[in-house]
Amino acid sequence: MRIKAKVVEEDEREIKGKRMILNYGHTFAHALEGVSGFKMPHGRAVAWGMVLAGELAVRMGIFPQQAQKRQKKLVFKLGFPLQYRFSARKALSFMKHDKKAVNGKLKLILPRKIGRVEVNDQVSEKEVLKVLNQFGSTS
Repeated sequence: MRIKAKVVEEDEREIKGKRMILNYGHTFAHALEGVSGFKMPHGRAVAWGMVLAGELAVRMGIFPQQAQKRQKKLVFKLGFPLQYRFSARKALSFMKHDKKAVNGKLKLILPRKIGRVEVNDQVSEKEVLKVLNQFGSTS
């Protein structure tokens, strides 16, 4: 909580972009919540959102596979199911309407290493769909 408070204090109005790091996993999470009819609990959605963001970052070559394995292991230890059925296309639509998206262009918070993330607006929708399908899509 102290770390979060410090980040918020440094960028209270989310002007500098630093506060965006607190949104790690949230773009995917909000999409999962939306496609579930808002039945998926927020904490579970954020945990899965972090896993999905990590998978995307690995595919993009900016996050080590070993770090992603560690992140997935920690999330799975929480007891979350390993699959979730949803429409990848609907999830992508939710993501395009995320508050961080600009004119429908995705902007994601992606990991570079454990404890370090970055804002990335160079994300391929095709790669996002691959990651969503990997998680357990019904298309």
